[in-house]
Amino acid sequence: MKKNMFLTHLAASLLCVATFACTPVVPVPDEPDEPEVPEEPEPLPTYYEKEKGTFRIVSYNVGAFWKYIPDMNENIGLVASILKEVQADFVGLNELDSMNTRHHANQVARLSAAMGDWKWFFGRGIPYKGGAYGNGIIVPRKQYVVEVYNMALPAPPEGTEARAVSVMETDQAVFAVTHLGSYPAEFHLSQVAALREYVGLRYGGGTKPVFLMGDMNARLTSAAYAKLSEDWDTISCTTENTIGGTSPRVIDYIFHWKNSPAVEVVSAHTISQCYCGDVSTASDHFPIFVDVKFALPPKEE
Repeated sequence: MKKNMFLTHLAASLLCVATFACTPVVPVPDEPDEPEVPEEPEPLPTYYEKEKGTFRIVSYNVGAFWKYIPDMNENIGLVASILKEVQADFVGLNELDSMNTRHHANQVARLSAAMGDWKWFFGRGIPYKGGAYGNGIIVPRKQYVVEVYNMALPAPPEGTEARAVSVMETDQAVFAVTHLGSYPAEFHLSQVAALREYVGLRYGGGTKPVFLMGDMNARLTSAAYAKLSEDWDTISCTTENTIGGTSPRVIDYIFHWKNSPAVEVVSAHTISQCYCGDVSTASDHFPIFVDVKFALPPKEE
């Protein structure tokens, strides 16, 4: 009897050992670590500090990326570095090639890729060498865009280059980018008049500020600039040349339409120097910028 009880206890003990040996050991998890908050990237050094909460509008005649640097992609890379360094939020561009025999490339698309896949728009001014030539716009990917389009300005006299204006409306403002023709003088003034008429019809009574920018081919003493000033406030810097070289002058501007909601202008400069490279080799024009504060908060896509 005792022998049977001993064997029963032994069998039960062996069963317990076998069961324990076959049961996987599940480790007790440690307390979860606090999620790591990514550090803000160090801002690039710049000569043009940007106040927090401002929106930086840049206008730049890039000269088809071939004025002084023979390699187009190298030139695009320099311009992208300049725009990154100054922390641009909106960039209006003049003199862009698109798939022509001079440059078989969509230049604004290449620039947007160099900026980190920004949104882009090309507005044809004229057909050129089997492709096109005109203005463009690039904005960061997060920028909310309501619409973007291109519009021809009045037909030029025979033998004169046609002109156009590219327009982007965002959640906060309307931006128009153009490159006016200066010859003959009557044609110059007709383009200014067309802009006045169109903006008044399309955006009169609107709730967003309206900006106009680009190479106006108009000096501060010109009749075209005087006519522009009837409807537009100049908010870019007019004491710093936008073209250097042997004939330095101001012909690139950023304007605010007087009949649209006001904005606070915080800062304005011509970008004549950068840590990333020699700005004077990127184009025959310097980029210009204006920092503004909007009343409407931004919406992001």
